[in-house]
Amino acid sequence: MQYKIISHDQISPAYYHLSFYAPSLVETAKPGQFLMIRVLSDSFDPLLRRPISIMNVTPDGSLEILYKTVGKGTYLLTRLMSGMNIDVLGPLGTGFAIPNEPKNVFIVGGGIGIPPLYFLTRRLASNNIHDIFVFNGARSKGDLLLVDRFKTLTPHIFLATEDGSAGVKGLVTDTFEQVLRERSQTNIVVYACGPKSMLKSCASIALKYTGDIQLSLENQMGCGIGACFGCSIDTTMGLKCICKDGPVFQADTVTNWLST
Repeated sequence: MQYKIISHDQISPAYYHLSFYAPSLVETAKPGQFLMIRVLSDSFDPLLRRPISIMNVTPDGSLEILYKTVGKGTYLLTRLMSGMNIDVLGPLGTGFAIPNEPKNVFIVGGGIGIPPLYFLTRRLASNNIHDIFVFNGARSKGDLLLVDRFKTLTPHIFLATEDGSAGVKGLVTDTFEQVLRERSQTNIVVYACGPKSMLKSCASIALKYTGDIQLSLENQMGCGIGACFGCSIDTTMGLKCICKDGPVFQADTVTNWLST
């Protein structure tokens, strides 16, 4: 389906924010789901669509994404302007499970794994879940995303950068472990999205406190609907496709994937 772009802005040298009008998608989109996006052109290069997480949906029917330029597909995407059309397949995948009762929520994100966690945090806050702790990590200050937006949803924001240019110097999982240990919270649910190494560390830390650890996995995707099996992984339930059966999995079901 094609949708009209409302706005498209470069927010830093490598990151772009794009909004397009898609009421039909907004009605069904869930935090943790993603889109397969193709830039309309006269050629078939690049052939495959690019998976991009849903960052936010708004009551006026617009859907927001935030992406990083990492290759030809995302570079071509940067050339789209307001008023042009964007070709989108979605929403796809299995999103995060939202608690039905109040819980202490810990959200851990790294780099471009942050955008879908903003959508999740908004949904949690709208469900009157207020004990939300957000851990936002990146390599440097320029890679920290959506900090001001998160601050409108919860006062519990913890920043970490590997080079120390913002927040605490070090890995975001170190800050996550320290806060979790100091507060000794019970009735915990943990959500995480980011690089595999971060997810592995986050799961190892969180398993000491809770069994409800939901990880959004990142991987190369071909079709986005489970037909090509290009993103299949070994789980405790057998081979599963990240695009169709995920990208969100309970941590204890993907221990084999985390260990590779």
